[in-house]
Amino acid sequence: MKRSFRVRSILSCTLACLLLGSAAFLQAPLSHAESARHLARRVHKVQKKLVKYPPGTYLRLVFLDYSQTVGVVDRLHASTFTFTDADDNAAHTYRYADVEHVEKGDIYVGQGSTHRHRSRLVTGAIVGAMAAGAAMGWVETH
Repeated sequence: MKRSFRVRSILSCTLACLLLGSAAFLQAPLSHAESARHLARRVHKVQKKLVKYPPGTYLRLVFLDYSQTVGVVDRLHASTFTFTDADDNAAHTYRYADVEHVEKGDIYVGQGSTHRHRSRLVTGAIVGAMAAGAAMGWVETH
């Protein structure tokens, strides 16, 4: 009786392992399809961010292996882009799929690429001061 119980438990454990192993094997293509969709979404996100920045914008790229580089994007292609590294001033070609995310730096590089955005508060203060000066000048003359 004990011997038949051992054989049954060994057979049931073997069967359970086979079923679980085959279930894991059948799940593998589903997980690859999910990661491919995630990859396409990340590639689109990186492309969208790189197109958003004007030429000469100083950027920091973080790659999938968490290495990083800083520099300026030169040209964008369908699946790759050219990036001039600030450390060695050499142009490198990277794939969008290799980039984890893009961050903007504070420095602008190149002629005609200065940041001309003024704060609304500063613009409002200048306009207000000019209006006050004009009003004072008008009151003095009348």
